[in-house]
Amino acid sequence: INSITGYDIYDYISEKNLDLATDAITEIISKLFNRQEVNCQLEFEQTSSLMLELSEIPIEEPPNDDHFQETIQSEEEKLMKKIESEASHIINGRIIVSPIKGKYIRDIAVGDKIKVLLHENDDIAKKVAISQKAITPEGELLPVKARIKAKIPLPQGGFVLYGVVAKNILARIVEEENVKIEIDITQQQSETNNTSTHLPLYIVVGLGFFFIILLIIILLIKL
Repeated sequence: INSITGYDIYDYISEKNLDLATDAITEIISKLFNRQEVNCQLEFEQTSSLMLELSEIPIEEPPNDDHFQETIQSEEEKLMKKIESEASHIINGRIIVSPIKGKYIRDIAVGDKIKVLLHENDDIAKKVAISQKAITPEGELLPVKARIKAKIPLPQGGFVLYGVVAKNILARIVEEENVKIEIDITQQQSETNNTSTHLPLYIVVGLGFFFIILLIIILLIKL
């Protein structure tokens, strides 16, 4: 591990130079075991520190090089840091899957209200749950409402959702699959009511077109 820094592996990775990185790792292993017959193959995969953390993969911190840090930081990570810096608190959460009445994550838009189950059970999470009456007498957290503030697509697939659960408090949800998730019932009812309200108008317009076409046909027959 100490040799990685000495062989400038971080520079090769930031430059996406697969050949030099492979040669360096091969030489490190060869010297470590005093063997010449070493075959080594490296591959680069685009990911993020967040995905590594969620996968419980330990991260070897690179040297304190501001230029390197800026190079490896993706646009998605920059946007996530900006969003999180504007909030007073971030709570990790997960979506509620709803295969029948749910809405696909790719169709979720900023402003939509979804249901989120908060992972943490700290004081702030409890205050959010209490304010939304989403806690049992035993202190178990129930799903809360979250208004989508941002939806960030990940390079490797999936999305990171940020939902407002209270003033200056965001729920962060990472979902790798485009599953159907539960949205706020009141929002569903509002959309249904809006459709129902416009239904009579659609019927009247449709009948109007029908009678106009019928009148034209009758006139043509008389001519």
